[in-house]
Amino acid sequence: MCADRYGPRQTTLAGGLIMSLGAIGFGLADTYAVAFAARLAVGLGGGLLYVPILRYAADWFRADEFATVTGLTVATSALGGMLATAPLAVAIEAAGWRLSVIGLGVIGVLFALLAYRIVDDTPARAGFPDVESDPSDESRQSISDLFSTLRLVLFDRLTWTIGMIVFCGLGIHYTVVGLWAIPYLVDVYHLPVQRASTLLLVANVGLLLGSVGIGRLLDHIGRRVDLVLVTGILFASAFALLGVLGTPPLTVVGVVLFTEMLLVGGFSLSYTIVKERHAGDVSGTAIGLVNALGYAGSTVFPILFGWVLDAYWTGELVAGSRTYTVLGYRVAFFVAALVGVIAVGLTLTVRHTIRRG
Repeated sequence: MCADRYGPRQTTLAGGLIMSLGAIGFGLADTYAVAFAARLAVGLGGGLLYVPILRYAADWFRADEFATVTGLTVATSALGGMLATAPLAVAIEAAGWRLSVIGLGVIGVLFALLAYRIVDDTPARAGFPDVESDPSDESRQSISDLFSTLRLVLFDRLTWTIGMIVFCGLGIHYTVVGLWAIPYLVDVYHLPVQRASTLLLVANVGLLLGSVGIGRLLDHIGRRVDLVLVTGILFASAFALLGVLGTPPLTVVGVVLFTEMLLVGGFSLSYTIVKERHAGDVSGTAIGLVNALGYAGSTVFPILFGWVLDAYWTGELVAGSRTYTVLGYRVAFFVAALVGVIAVGLTLTVRHTIRRG
């Protein structure tokens, strides 16, 4: 809603500053309450970044370029994900976690200010004479218009269905890769944390390549829903393979994680379908709803995985953390595969609805 009313430039500045100052506050925190509030600020600021970028892309690029630009955006986040694995582990070992996090926060502040300095919300505002002016360039949406837009989005069943596809795909991705992949490698393969982080760093290359490749393919062939459907089938199959094999060779685990990261860009590109369904002055709010559902999934599925793994706790603690059995991880991977199957079913629903017109 902020992206639709105030434009990407101001919203990105606010999000970047809130997130980065939250990171600095977390690095300086000396009590749990302060650390919790700082982490909350990081999440709140981060929530104000991705959607304005997509709104910016919708205003500045052609319809047949949007998926490619979205893929490049996800690929940029993959670079951040790569830096958050082995390089961050090395930085923390050398300088400590507090100084490392504070340094990231300072860099974030500089980038937020840089974005505000160089970004123009639309080509018309940037002074391109051959670009037709958007009505939103002349006047901002009123508050009543904004809530009318919100109602339009909230009562669109197809948008909710697409959002639930992202809920499943991104939710499982962040749960497995962002939370449980390293404990799995440490518990099952007895790898040191730094080596497990390095393996995850390699897997993040899949997100980097897949997001750009799928985005370009999406713009080229135009069959958006079919491509998301294929992504979902392969995504579910990758986790089912880990569940079946249990303790495959480490090379196989690396390939599966690489493949999962390669495919998750397909779920992210569901935003393209939503953007094409809603007019320009509504697209930010619609994309925001889908984005929120994706992160809701990353909140729900870690709890579900935690329940599953706690049922298979070995009774041992390593560095204060519980260790789990191979069977526990196998069951968890089957749960991830099941959620992928649900995403496939939702995609078939969207496909059927669009074909009916």
